[in-house]
Amino acid sequence: MKCSCFFLTEDKETRQNLLLEAAVFKVVNRQKYLEITQDGEQGVEKDDVIVSLLADLQQEQDQESEKLLNEMQDKVTDFC
Repeated sequence: MKCSCFFLTEDKETRQNLLLEAAVFKVVNRQKYLEITQDGEQGVEKDDVIVSLLADLQQEQDQESEKLLNEMQDKVTDFC
């Protein structure tokens, strides 16, 4: 029993490490993208990178919310 718990913990740590690496990759890529799109300006502020990533997240959440609302509206229409 303890053996399987160890593997679950190890698997969780592996997933967390993978997510951390993906986040670092995303931040570095966004920073490079902002440097390129801002006329090659070096030294993009950390806050600019964070705001850019949060804006993308907000856009995705808005799209997902709109999709869910449309699905709910379709279900209500079908119900009536």
